[in-house]
Amino acid sequence: MKAHVTLLRSGGRLSVPDRPTMRAVGELELTHLRISPDEPRTVPVLQLLGASGQQLFEPKLISIFVGTMKFSGLEFVGGAWYAQEWRCELTL
Repeated sequence: MKAHVTLLRSGGRLSVPDRPTMRAVGELELTHLRISPDEPRTVPVLQLLGASGQQLFEPKLISIFVGTMKFSGLEFVGGAWYAQEWRCELTL
């Protein structure tokens, strides 16, 4: 499903999504990935396929409106886990 995704957090804090790096367009895909090669367990990951390659680990759907979904989850940046929220505007 194609979507315009806006990142609503930066470093775990809510922020105003005014930077172009906080917005991306691509196909959404829900999959399961291993967090490390030593770990046999997989976790759900919502991925934005395309140039940005954003990943939202353990995604939870928190709201849905006409053409828009909002997810919360975790992102891994610079060796640390942060809270993240995505606003996804769906397109055809």
